[in-house]
Amino acid sequence: AERLRVWRQSTLAMTQQELAEATGVHLSAIRKYENRNSVPSSESLLAVASTGVDLHWLLTGEGDMRALAK
Repeated sequence: AERLRVWRQSTLAMTQQELAEATGVHLSAIRKYENRNSVPSSESLLAVASTGVDLHWLLTGEGDMRALAK
């Protein structure tokens, strides 16, 4: 929850609404994830990954927050 919020605010400089629009994940789902009321589905994680976040960092806090370009 906290890492998603940090990524959204500090790196993307997006509101929850903007992240929802950019990823296709419902705004209510983004809110639930950030408030620790729900766990993201694999589809939601992949959608959020499309913004450039490293999923390993997002899930564990380990490594770099930015995904390495392949």
